[in-house]
Amino acid sequence: MIVLCACAAPLPAPDEPGARDTYRALLDADAKGPRAREARERLEAAEWDNARAAHTIFAYRRFLKEFEDSRHAPEARQLLEGLRWTQADKDGSETALAAYVSDESRGAHAQEAWARLSSLRLLQAVQSGSAVSLRSWLAENPAAAGRDKAEKALDDADWSAAGDAAAWRKYLDDHLDGAHRREAQAHLDKALREEAELLEDEAALRKLGDPAAADRLAYQRAAALLDEGKLAQLARRPGPFAGDAARDLAFLRKDSRRAALLEAAAHKLYLPRATLDELPEEAPRRALRLREWAAAFDGSRLHRMLAEMASPRAQVALAALDGAESLLKTLPDAEARVRAERELQSLAPIAVDAPQLTAVAVLQLALRRGDEALASARSAASRNPRSAPAAWLAARLESEKALQQIGLQILRAQSRELAAAHAEAARAGDAAGLGELCAALRGAERAGEVIPEAKAEAVSIRRQIEEGRGDCAEKAFDFAEERVEAARALVAAGSPMTDAELFQEAARRTGAREPFVLCTVTATVRSAPRDAGAKMLVSPDGSIAGTVGGGPLEAVVIQEAVRLLREGGASGERRFMLTTAGDAAEVIPPGAPISEELGMKCGGEVTVFLDAGHVGERVASIAGEIGLSTVVVDDRKDFASSDRFPKAAEVRCEDLGAQPLGGLVPGPADFVVILTRCHALDEGVLEAALGTRARYVGLIGSKRKVAVILRNIARRTGRDPRADERLHAPIGLKLGDKTPGEIAISILAEILLIKSKGELAHSRLPAKETLLKHA
Repeated sequence: MIVLCACAAPLPAPDEPGARDTYRALLDADAKGPRAREARERLEAAEWDNARAAHTIFAYRRFLKEFEDSRHAPEARQLLEGLRWTQADKDGSETALAAYVSDESRGAHAQEAWARLSSLRLLQAVQSGSAVSLRSWLAENPAAAGRDKAEKALDDADWSAAGDAAAWRKYLDDHLDGAHRREAQAHLDKALREEAELLEDEAALRKLGDPAAADRLAYQRAAALLDEGKLAQLARRPGPFAGDAARDLAFLRKDSRRAALLEAAAHKLYLPRATLDELPEEAPRRALRLREWAAAFDGSRLHRMLAEMASPRAQVALAALDGAESLLKTLPDAEARVRAERELQSLAPIAVDAPQLTAVAVLQLALRRGDEALASARSAASRNPRSAPAAWLAARLESEKALQQIGLQILRAQSRELAAAHAEAARAGDAAGLGELCAALRGAERAGEVIPEAKAEAVSIRRQIEEGRGDCAEKAFDFAEERVEAARALVAAGSPMTDAELFQEAARRTGAREPFVLCTVTATVRSAPRDAGAKMLVSPDGSIAGTVGGGPLEAVVIQEAVRLLREGGASGERRFMLTTAGDAAEVIPPGAPISEELGMKCGGEVTVFLDAGHVGERVASIAGEIGLSTVVVDDRKDFASSDRFPKAAEVRCEDLGAQPLGGLVPGPADFVVILTRCHALDEGVLEAALGTRARYVGLIGSKRKVAVILRNIARRTGRDPRADERLHAPIGLKLGDKTPGEIAISILAEILLIKSKGELAHSRLPAKETLLKHA
C-alpha cells in the first residue's frame, strides 16, 4: 500500500516581502484553522515592527486599534502618549493641549498639560471680561492656580454688569467678599428708597432707615386726603412735619361739618371710589369691581387683578385682563414699569398654567417686550385653550397668519362652548349667565373679523343676550366729573397757595423739567369768579395748584391746558364765556363775537393766558439765530409745523414710537437734543440715538426721571448708558435756569462748548492795577 502525504508550505518570515498580506489572507480564509494562531502572532510581530519603524501617532494608534491586547500594547501606548505630548507641547495652543488632555487624561504629562491649558483659558476669560467664561473656568478648576485672579475678574465683571436693584442684590449674594460690596449696597439702598418713594410705600422707607422721607410721605398723604386722624397723629409726633400737620388740623377743625365735606371731596379727588380688596362673589359685581380698580389708578391692586385671570368665569377673567392692561397704561410710566418688573420677577419663575402665563404676557407688554409677550401668550393658549384671557390675548397678539387662524378658531370654539353652556340661564335673565354670554360675544366678534362663519355665531349670541334683556355695554366710569366736583369744593374752601408759593412751585417744576401750564387771568368783563391776576398751574394729568375761580370756568381751563400739553398747541390767550348763573363756560374762538347760545344771556367773559413754555421751540429758535442747522421731529401734526419752527432747516412729523429718530441717521458732526412729550418716547429715542454715531446726545428731565430711563435701557441692553461720554442727561449747563428760554440757552451753551472745544471760564479782563503791573 502506498500512502501519499502532502506537507503544507511553511509561513514566510515577518521580514519577507508580502508576508503581512499572506498572514491576512490565511486568517480571512480560515480564522480558526490549525495555522491561524501562528499567522496572527506573525502578523502582530510584523505590524509592531512596522509601527516602531514609522514611529508616528497614526502608526501606533493603528496598531493599538487592531491589537488592543498585544504584549506590545503597553509600550505602544507609552510611545503614543510621548508623541502626542511632544506635538501638544510644541504647538502650545488651547486646541492642542485640550486634545492631549482629552485623549491622555492619565498620561505622564496630563497634569502639566492641564495646568498650561487652565492658564491659557484663564487668560482668555480675564481678557474677555465675560462673567460666563470666568464662572465656567472656576467650575472646571476647583484647585488650580489663578483662582484668586479669576474671582477678582468675576467680581469686576458682575459689578460692571449690575445696573438695577435685582442685579445689585444678586451681586451682594454672590460676592460675600466682593470689592464693590459697599458701593453695591449703597446703589441698592438708593434704588429701593427711590422705588419706595415712587410707590408711596411708607413702611418700606422706614425699614430702609429713612424716617424723614417716610414722615414726609405720611404728611403728604394725610394732607391730600384731609385725614384728620392721621394729621392729629403726625402733629403729636416730634418731627419736621408736626407743625404743618397741626396747622392743617386746626384749619379742618374750624368747622366740623365743613371739614367732613372737604374730606369727602379729597377722597373723591385722590382716591376715586375707594374699595376694599375683598371682591364680591357674584361674577357681574366682581367684574364691575375689577374695572373700578383699574379706573381708580391704584397700582397696589395690580397683583390681585392679575390673580383674577385664573377665575373660571370668563366674564371675570376678561375683566381682570382688561383691568390690568388699563391700569398699567394709565399709571405714570415710572410707576408702571416698577410695578410690572416687580410682578414679573415674582411670577415668571413659577408661571406654569395658562392664567399665570397670560399675566406674564401682560406684564411683558407693559415693559415693551413684545416678542416675549407673544411667546408667553402662545404658551398660555396651548396649555389651556379654555382659559378665556389666554385665548383672547393669544389671538390678539398673534402676528403669523397661519397661527392667527388657529388662535381665532380656538377663540371661536371657546365662544361656542360658553354660549351653549349659559344660553338658557341668560334667556331666563340670570346676571351671571348674561355675563358669560357677553364674554362669548366678545370672542365671537373678534374671531369674526377674520373668520366669516364666526360673524353669524356672534349675531346668534347677541340675539340670546337680547332675549335675556341683557346688555354688554360696559359701565362708564366718569371719574373726571367727580374729580372736577371735588376740585370745586376744595377750591371753594380757599386755596392755601399764595402767589409767592405758586411761583416757587413753578420754579421747582421747571428745575425738575416737569411739564406744566401756567394759567393767568389777564382780563375780566362783567361777572367773573376771580379778578385779573389769579393764577393756576396745571399738570399733564389735570391736577392743579392754585385756582382761576373754580366751577365750570376752571374745568374748561384745565381741559384746554391739558390739551395744550398733550397736543402741543401754542401758548397764548384764550377767551371764555360764562352764563349769568355761572353754571357753564365755553371757549370763544379768536375774533368771534359774544354769543347767546348757552341757553341764556351771557354772564361774564374771562381772558386767560395759557403758557406751556415749550423748551423745544426756544431751542430751535435760538439754534437758528446762532447758525446751527436744525431738524425738528415730532409726532404731533399740530406741533410739527414750519409756522411753529420758522428757523428750523426741516420739520418732520413722524411716529416716534415706530421710528424713534424719525428716519434720521445722526453722524459724528450731529447733536441730538431729546425733548419729547412723555417718558416712554424719551426712552425709545435715547436708546436709538445712543446706537448712532452722533457726537452729542442730550435728554431733558429731572434727575429722578433720567435715572429711571437709564436704568431701563441698561437692563434691556446690558450696557450702562452712563458710560457713554456723548450722553448728557439731565441736559444743559447749570446756569440757574428757570424759564423755558433760559433752559434753552443752557442746552445750546453746552452744545457750543463741545462743538467749539471751549472751556467753562470767564473772558473778563482783570482790574486796571493788575494790567499795569504786568505791562
